[in-house]
Amino acid sequence: MTTSPFRNLALASASFAMLTAAGHARAATTITIESWRTDDLQLWQTLVIPAFEKTHPDIKVVFSPTAPTEYNAALNSKLDAGTAGDVVACRPFDASLSLFKKGELTSVNDIPGVDKFSTLARAAWSTDDGKTTFCVPVASVLHGFIYNKDAFDKLGLKPPRTNAEFFAVLDALKKDGTYIPLDIGTKDQWEAATMGYQNIGPNYWHGEDGRLALIAGTEKLTDPEWVAPFTELAKWAPYMGDGYKAQGYSDSQNLFTLGRAAIYPAGSWDISQFNAQAQFKMGAFPPPVLKAGDTCYISDHVDIGFGMNAKTKNPEAAKTFLAWMASPEFGQIYSDALPGFYSLQASVTSVKDPLAKEFLSWRGDCKSSIRSTYQILSRGTPNLENETWVESANVMNGTDTPQQAAAKLQKGQDSWYHPAKSPLFRRPLRVGGRGPTHGRSPMDERPLKRPRRWHIAVFLAPAVLIYSALMIIPLIDTLRLSFFHTTDAVSTFAGFDNFRMLFGDDRWSTYFWPALWNNVYFFIIHMCLQNPIGIVLAAMLSVPRLRGRAFYRTTFFLPTMLSFVIVGFVWKLILSPIWGIAPMLLNAVGLHGWFKPWLGLESSALTTLSLISVWQYVGVPMMLIYAALLSIPEEVIEAADLDGITGMAQFWKIKLPLVLPTIGICSILTFVGNFNAFDLIYTVQGALAGPNFSTDILGTFLYRTFFGNQLQLGDINMGATIATMMFLIILAGVLVYLFLVQRRMRRYQF
Repeated sequence: MTTSPFRNLALASASFAMLTAAGHARAATTITIESWRTDDLQLWQTLVIPAFEKTHPDIKVVFSPTAPTEYNAALNSKLDAGTAGDVVACRPFDASLSLFKKGELTSVNDIPGVDKFSTLARAAWSTDDGKTTFCVPVASVLHGFIYNKDAFDKLGLKPPRTNAEFFAVLDALKKDGTYIPLDIGTKDQWEAATMGYQNIGPNYWHGEDGRLALIAGTEKLTDPEWVAPFTELAKWAPYMGDGYKAQGYSDSQNLFTLGRAAIYPAGSWDISQFNAQAQFKMGAFPPPVLKAGDTCYISDHVDIGFGMNAKTKNPEAAKTFLAWMASPEFGQIYSDALPGFYSLQASVTSVKDPLAKEFLSWRGDCKSSIRSTYQILSRGTPNLENETWVESANVMNGTDTPQQAAAKLQKGQDSWYHPAKSPLFRRPLRVGGRGPTHGRSPMDERPLKRPRRWHIAVFLAPAVLIYSALMIIPLIDTLRLSFFHTTDAVSTFAGFDNFRMLFGDDRWSTYFWPALWNNVYFFIIHMCLQNPIGIVLAAMLSVPRLRGRAFYRTTFFLPTMLSFVIVGFVWKLILSPIWGIAPMLLNAVGLHGWFKPWLGLESSALTTLSLISVWQYVGVPMMLIYAALLSIPEEVIEAADLDGITGMAQFWKIKLPLVLPTIGICSILTFVGNFNAFDLIYTVQGALAGPNFSTDILGTFLYRTFFGNQLQLGDINMGATIATMMFLIILAGVLVYLFLVQRRMRRYQF
């Protein structure tokens, strides 16, 4: 039988196509990993993913990180839209637990290797009863102290083991004067709590024994073992650098790596950066015990895990990857590649980096614990984690005594946490807002006697639709949310209960009324300085004989065009007591004693920020009033000249009354802008608006409440209530201006 060559070619082509298709089918599964660890992108691409794909060639992995500050919001949006990756990086405790309760994450109890992790390692990603684990534990971070070995060798010092030795070393360093003995600041607040209170605390409350007793209610934050860490923090202040109240976390890092400080209260995550920047030998020691022979405890805090998106289209591939993450192979790769992030697998007992190895050795000598505020105790309002930040900084600043700080924390917990009634406090979950309810405005359908001008509607429609979608509908939904409570994804009508809590419940009013007053103070400074300065500058620029008007006009208006992030960063540098230009300039003219860490003091922080804001936005009233002055008819000015009204008299009697409507507009714009303020304070002082909430305004209070902060989960209903109050305050101010002020100024308009 003869076979056609064309038939053979066709069969060969078909066979090749089938084999190629089969090969693609085996390699077609691609899974995407969501994470906030943007710094780890290269690690995943060069080490982790190739190691996995080497043994699993049929699964391709894509690592897709999001900026840490945006991760929670971005992940929630992707999960709601069904576009999230197959594997999700899990933050510890409540943020991930809420995702599991919403059905966004699945149980990993059936993943091989998960049962090999310790109960403590799984606690961060398990339900309160410990029966279900929903993320594979991956890594933790350790707390202790990193020290400058060269400095210690120079002064003949040894790493301290007890409290008495620790303070003896600090005294020796202070006496020598070459180095800042203890490198930590209180400006960012979290540094004081995380590297201070939570670092040394486990030695006092005996790690897990004390932490679990606090959750059970058998111990209180006012007990001696919980007050003692605050007492020790209060003793640190004399050994900290000048201006430590305005010293932020990045300042502390830079001071140490530049060799200007001797001891750095550390989190192990700093190791990689210090290895790259420090030009001296470094060592580490664990938190000193009270006396020789005592059992040592360390904060071995769970940091990151990985779970499976419940809506993944590739569940088997995702489970295969998670099973590999639970293996010793992955644990060793991860720990070696990221010095300072330690695998939670018991089989990983060594790492390559020498400094990281010192930290890891403490696991064998000390008992591990996690931060006391993370599990269960930060689910309510006030949030224990945030409050611990504030009080740790207050104690170090001398604002509160250790006893006062502990009493404030316990009072806050007593207001919502009742372990005797509810051992596992259950906080309402934050759920996504409902979609807008579309209504139809009544329209007058009576026949018109004139032709309909459809082109007007056509041109207005895009603007109306966009404005409605972005402004009107969200505003209506915000007002609606303020009258509801949401519990376990179920909304119930609450009437004015949220407003009553905001005004009268200590858990909320303690923050609302000071924030409102700070907003008023912020506005008063702008009204008393920004607008008058704008008037003066506009008057000067309007003088015809002034040379270089264009240059001055551009110079004064330029800060308005700058990003608030740039403005905040620049002024933080200028006013920094460590790196700033301000102390150097004052020192140059013999006024060094006048300088204070203004951004780090409760008494001056808000005023300082207000003045920075005035500097940035004074160009707005200047330009508006300048334009109004230029629009005054020449005939009016000539008539005034003929009547002998010139110079300052002409400005006060003629020009100023004519620009009063513009000044009124500037005033109402200032009012609206100040009561909507948020960006500058958030950039410079953070979400907690420190120190001790002294710069907290309604905008930052709203941000923390609605979106959450650290362990504080967002509460959309109370956030909407605060937003509603901001809207009503602004509306009242605008109405007062329109009906009581503007009408009286119309007589000056042409």
